[in-house]
Amino acid sequence: MGAKRQKGQSDDAEIINEAFTGTDAIVSSGDDMREFDSVGAQLIVDYNQTEFSGSDSDDVVDLTKTWTLSEFTFTGLEGATIRVEGSATSDGDYVIDTVTSAHVIVTTAGPGADETFDDALRVTVIRTDDPPAGDWSIEVSNNFVPETNGTVYGQVPNAGDWTDITSQFSPVIAAVTDEDSQYVQADLTARDIRYTFTPSSGQGIVKVRRFAKSWS
Repeated sequence: MGAKRQKGQSDDAEIINEAFTGTDAIVSSGDDMREFDSVGAQLIVDYNQTEFSGSDSDDVVDLTKTWTLSEFTFTGLEGATIRVEGSATSDGDYVIDTVTSAHVIVTTAGPGADETFDDALRVTVIRTDDPPAGDWSIEVSNNFVPETNGTVYGQVPNAGDWTDITSQFSPVIAAVTDEDSQYVQADLTARDIRYTFTPSSGQGIVKVRRFAKSWS
């Protein structure tokens, strides 16, 4: 008996990592399953995030919970979260209550002390104000041929006919209404499989990490 065939043990596990701000479906490429009998997948939807560095003109006043962060424009970002790292005393997550001007915000809580920053400061703006929502689907095809197939199939490229098998995965794949991470698995016999996330609102980052193996 030979060793089980496996894939997805390193960086090749991640087959989708894409940000979205609209409602266009995000679809993986066809994933070759000819040598594999089962697959487990992490279906992850994170908040959208943007990171920037601080400067010598940045500071926070604890009494008023007011932050001056000159390297980012906060217009319209009430309800978003800032994650502060690299400060002396202000590290943590803070929800934006009001935006006073493009570079000045007031948070719902203060850091506990005044502080002046420098370029060691790292701030991540997390879009908790615009949470992701949408639905997952998983399909299989027995006639898909990728555009760059080489000699893998010995056939001309073909978009393929795809059949929805979302219901074959366990546990049941739930609709996404906020940031979310689901693990699902299924046994299957199919030539190719693909994963789709269709956003309905909000914005975020979609990731699929899968591991497949043969039974023998």
